[in-house]
Amino acid sequence: MAQLDLASDIVEEGQYESLDEQTNTSRHTRLATVGLAVTVVLFGVSAFLTQRQIEVQPDTTELGFLPVHFDHEHVFESMSNVNCQGVGEGGSTGIPQDFSGVWWMDGIPTFERLFGAGQATWTGGEEGCKSAGINVYSRDEQDRGVINDMKGNEVPCRGRLDFRIGAGGTWSYTHAWMPGSMFVQFVCGGETEGFLEVCKIGAVIRPGGLGLPGPSYWMVRSNTNLWIRYSYADIAGHTFQYYLKQILDCSGQPVDKYFHNFNSHGADKPVKEADVFGNGGDERDHVSDPGDSFWVTSK
Repeated sequence: MAQLDLASDIVEEGQYESLDEQTNTSRHTRLATVGLAVTVVLFGVSAFLTQRQIEVQPDTTELGFLPVHFDHEHVFESMSNVNCQGVGEGGSTGIPQDFSGVWWMDGIPTFERLFGAGQATWTGGEEGCKSAGINVYSRDEQDRGVINDMKGNEVPCRGRLDFRIGAGGTWSYTHAWMPGSMFVQFVCGGETEGFLEVCKIGAVIRPGGLGLPGPSYWMVRSNTNLWIRYSYADIAGHTFQYYLKQILDCSGQPVDKYFHNFNSHGADKPVKEADVFGNGGDERDHVSDPGDSFWVTSK
């Protein structure tokens, strides 16, 4: 009882509401952490099984693909890129420079690491927006030709990017190789055609096909070489963010700041850069460590 009385004496008048807010914030943080932990565990189990498959049968030529293992020195030639003319290595043309080069998923809580859009296709303008299939892109947005971020900021829709996760040089991992056949769609827009600002992300049964059920994902541009990637982290609507950083440009040249982050192995302190609407920004003490090497499907 004495301890309870002492504790109550410490709480000054007017602090109860503040403590309630702190309790709610703590509860929300725990919910977000649990949600992310479940995602990591499930992905880890899948990755472990995939790794075991590689160890047992490293030659997968009969399945039509090979896992490629590469280090920091061989990122550009291992990943599939969009060149400075908007042509992907898979032959598709007109892909926006917003997706050229190689991008690093800094801070993602899974084994995913690098993205290259060289095997993707871009369907621009009204055709691309009206035929988008992902569930997070609403019918109202389609009808009005716009796209909203998670805060309701609205820009004109400019088109959609479609790619298969398991396409050669598209999506790399650390510790394990995931050959996945899932199709992913980015529906994107911006105030000007040359600078996309918002993308909504989801899975589809095929390019231009119906969307598959799943979480809500957004990317909002921060600068030419940085997107902030937002996910709902729990059922209360709290968001988790990581940072999609261009480390190599369309010609394979390093994007100095982010390339240095990538090669610092978690030592660099990131600069807080909000998105174009003033939201988000990196408040971590250090960037993540991408690891020493990566797995990707061969090109």
